[in-house]
Amino acid sequence: TKVAEDVGVPTEVIAHLPGWRESGLFSAEEKAALDYTEALTTYDHVDFGHRHLELRQHFAEALVAEIAAVVINMNVWTRLKLAQGATPRVKAK
Repeated sequence: TKVAEDVGVPTEVIAHLPGWRESGLFSAEEKAALDYTEALTTYDHVDFGHRHLELRQHFAEALVAEIAAVVINMNVWTRLKLAQGATPRVKAK
């Protein structure tokens, strides 16, 4: 959340991320990228190929590779932190 805020993502968009499928704030391209990101993180082999093809309808292969690299990198760092005993912090209200 902090990084998103720091790079200028509007608070409203950040708040809608958990419900991105139902939200009207995201474009078809953004929804394809979010769907691909979730699929790459959880890897559902049944539907992953379809999600990749959907993403390719919006982005060139080089950009798809870049998106995948960012997702993979973030997943690696998250899992390393979890392996070290870290737990996600919940922002106090």
